[in-house]
Amino acid sequence: MDTAKPFRKRPERATRVRELILDVALDRFSANGYEGTSIRSIAALTGLQQSLVSYHFKTKEKLWFAMMEKFHGEFVDDIEEALEAAKDRSASDQLRSLIRSFVKSASTTPQVFRILIQQNTQASTRMDWLLDKFVRKFFSKTMDTIIAAQEEGAIINAAPEHIYYLITGGISTFFAFSQGYSRLTYKDPTSAAEIHRLNNFICELIFLEQRESVDRVSSDRRAPTPSVRQTT
Repeated sequence: MDTAKPFRKRPERATRVRELILDVALDRFSANGYEGTSIRSIAALTGLQQSLVSYHFKTKEKLWFAMMEKFHGEFVDDIEEALEAAKDRSASDQLRSLIRSFVKSASTTPQVFRILIQQNTQASTRMDWLLDKFVRKFFSKTMDTIIAAQEEGAIINAAPEHIYYLITGGISTFFAFSQGYSRLTYKDPTSAAEIHRLNNFICELIFLEQRESVDRVSSDRRAPTPSVRQTT
């Protein structure tokens, strides 16, 4: 009887090298910004020759594009998958799914959102590329969902674009500044408990049902305790 194990093709070395470079690039660009990061510094941290990094990605800008295409692309794929799964449900349910997926994905790669915040501070070809490649489509889809949820009477009647930035900005900032948050609060922002709290907080800000529930709880807490008259 032939007991030989089935042959499993090992990933090609070139693929492994590219993945290593992209992982290190994500950390470096998020920590030091575009101007503060060099091909040389990335090569040093990967243990590879600078010439090998340049062979795979040619220039720093092309490396940056490849890195964001991978990591921001994975984030967008997660959001689209969540919306596709909820497509037959109400717009408010779709918006809840989008928020849950956004929080979960942002917690796993906060570096992406540090980079997005950096890029939003100035006009550049990189910002133009992000807008055209990812952001415009995501903005349009999210705005449609927000407006539909408003028409259902499920969320606050504020400017849809303000709600968009409340959701995306609130979640992005929370994880982009996770180091400060953890040091100030002694809590892990990527823990299941904190992810759950953040998701609920964002929903409480915009979903009318949850806002009313929070208001009732707050009102109950403020209500004075009736005094008991003592009789003699």
